[in-house]
Amino acid sequence: MAAHGGQAEAGDGVDAGLIGTTDDAGRAQVTYAGHPLYYYAADRAAGDVKGQGIDGVWFALDAKGAAVKKAAPAASATQDGGVGGFGY
Repeated sequence: MAAHGGQAEAGDGVDAGLIGTTDDAGRAQVTYAGHPLYYYAADRAAGDVKGQGIDGVWFALDAKGAAVKKAAPAASATQDGGVGGFGY
């Protein structure tokens, strides 16, 4: 998904009917199948999943909006630049 002009757009394989928004403290946030979407600060390129499974609660979603709980490959300090920051 991508945001253009404040509107989320469905990309290939994404069900536009599952895109929504929620408003928390006056800030709109995109949701997919009811799940608020976040990015992990160390993910720099399409397909990066360095934040996958952190604290057992942060997971990528599949096209139907279900959490994909398969573990991502282990990241090294050089893969995330040693930053380890959260993007939420």
